[in-house]
Amino acid sequence: MKNTLVYFFILFSFWSLAQPPSHFHTKLGGNGIDIGYGVLQTLEGNYIITGSTTFYGAGNSDVVLTKIDSMGVTLWSKTLGGFNNDVAKAIIQLPDSGFIITGFTNSYGNGGYDALIIRTDKLGNQLWLKTYGGLDWDFAYDIIKSADGNFIICGKTSSEGKGKYDAFAIKYDINGMLIWKKLFGGVENDEFKGAYTKNGNEIFLAGSTESYGEINGDMILFKLNTNGDSLMRIIYGGPEKDFANDITLDKLNDIYLAGGSESFTNGKLDALLVKFSPTGNYINKTNDGTATRDEEFFKIVPSQSNFGDIVVIFAKDENQGTAVDFTTFALGADLFFVTGGNNGSFGYLDDEEPFDMCPTRDKGYAQVGYTKSLNALDKDILFVKRDSMIRYGNQVVGLKKERSLTEKNFSIYPNPVQQNGDFSINFSDIYLLSIKVSVLDMIGNQVKEININTKDINNKVNIQELPQGVYLLKVQSPEHCFYYKISKL
Repeated sequence: MKNTLVYFFILFSFWSLAQPPSHFHTKLGGNGIDIGYGVLQTLEGNYIITGSTTFYGAGNSDVVLTKIDSMGVTLWSKTLGGFNNDVAKAIIQLPDSGFIITGFTNSYGNGGYDALIIRTDKLGNQLWLKTYGGLDWDFAYDIIKSADGNFIICGKTSSEGKGKYDAFAIKYDINGMLIWKKLFGGVENDEFKGAYTKNGNEIFLAGSTESYGEINGDMILFKLNTNGDSLMRIIYGGPEKDFANDITLDKLNDIYLAGGSESFTNGKLDALLVKFSPTGNYINKTNDGTATRDEEFFKIVPSQSNFGDIVVIFAKDENQGTAVDFTTFALGADLFFVTGGNNGSFGYLDDEEPFDMCPTRDKGYAQVGYTKSLNALDKDILFVKRDSMIRYGNQVVGLKKERSLTEKNFSIYPNPVQQNGDFSINFSDIYLLSIKVSVLDMIGNQVKEININTKDINNKVNIQELPQGVYLLKVQSPEHCFYYKISKL
């Protein structure tokens, strides 16, 4: 009996230790500007984060796709994009565990900026890339799955339509083939910023319109069926600028628009939340903000527990005059704040700003944005896991010492490279013995390639034969790839 109890105790201890924390936070990034715009919990219970980075990758900014485990430890990170600007704004996961990302690019496509859609496998390797747009500027902001297994993106276009910008919704199959495209708007600016579906059969799109309602802009909502036919339209606002960033439904199918307002305000731009019945009738609204800063709700999700009916995030300067913080509120059906838990702000001495939030299986929430604290040189991705009462936890987790190739364990010197063409690549704290280094011109053509032993004290590379100019240095291991700009005098 004693042995049985000991065995049970050991198993219970291991089980307890293996449970992921219900609330914690971690940061990710390099020496540039790294921002998280999209997050979701993966099928196996980990987290996938997407956004943009100016430190890694091939261009001015690249799509970043990072997977962390349930404890906040990075499993892998990939960059996707070309030689200009590429930004991811939202992400979904497919049944095969792969991902589809949407955002915008001026590395690919037809015009100044085009909407961007990328499909990857479960390890973040690109399978295909599509763009939508014409000769002008086009942006995608959100993506949702439909009941038939396909997906819908939304955003704005100035290449098509009636006005300066028209809102668009486009449905693709999982191979990137167009199913239908719908434009919404008049002669002024119209856009969709958020999309939501509860069952995949009814599509809710939220944004702003200057073509209908007040000329300064009003909130707008469209309800569509899976063929893109409009079932309902709501326009809401006052005499000044009002807009929606996101939309959700609660357990009773009441509709909530979350965004910002200059019509209903305590000072400057205030965060605004408006509630409608399932048939589109106005029920109530609430706003929150300070007199000295602009605030807007970025994301809204239905509550996963009995702690409130909905949960919203935004950046707020609670002390008026200091930094902005990750701010999260749980609200009841009456739009009053729910007491208890951690309603309010989380942050450090510098700015922390959230952009996306998703429900998690433990009835909590995962949030992502950026931090300028925690020793960030500029902006680093900040991931916050909250529990069912939106408590955030004080411990930073997942920042363990890296043993694989990262930007932290190798250095390049000198840069710019002098006329003799010599520069060194030095590695530290790395298990891999061999790293492949390629030199690319700014068109992407490889002009030199060498293999480097990471245990050598001084790895010299010579590019004396190359003309003066700017080059890309591609440093690659079996699992990771980083690009650095170098110049030769």
